[in-house]
Amino acid sequence: MFEITTTTPVTAAKGPPGMTVECLLSETLTVAAPGIAGIVLRDGPENGATMEGTAITFTKPGRYWFVVATAHLGLGDLHVMVCEDACLARIPGLSEDAQWIPATDLDRRKRGILRSLAANAPFFDGTAASLISQPLAPYGA
Repeated sequence: MFEITTTTPVTAAKGPPGMTVECLLSETLTVAAPGIAGIVLRDGPENGATMEGTAITFTKPGRYWFVVATAHLGLGDLHVMVCEDACLARIPGLSEDAQWIPATDLDRRKRGILRSLAANAPFFDGTAASLISQPLAPYGA
């Protein structure tokens, strides 16, 4: 089981190897797993990721594929869709009658939609431009 956190408090994910998570360009992503031995970038934008231990920072949006080596689980894939921060603004807000929802819950909802897009939308490349005129309802919007 991998545990993924970012420098934004509302984002955390736990799941098996092979999972897909989202990360904003402004964030640092950290990977935790029992007996983690190393992380290797297998595919992604050239010179787009910097790793220091289990912390990863990104300079380019796009899809990244990492292999995580652990003493307990062996090798496991981790897929990360790195998104421009402007992607959050492209996700529609809630209707006016639901404005009582705290901002952190709204952020969590938008991050969930980004995660769904990252895992399931072939048109989404991590840029805000890739969301223009696309149907977002099937992904939770």
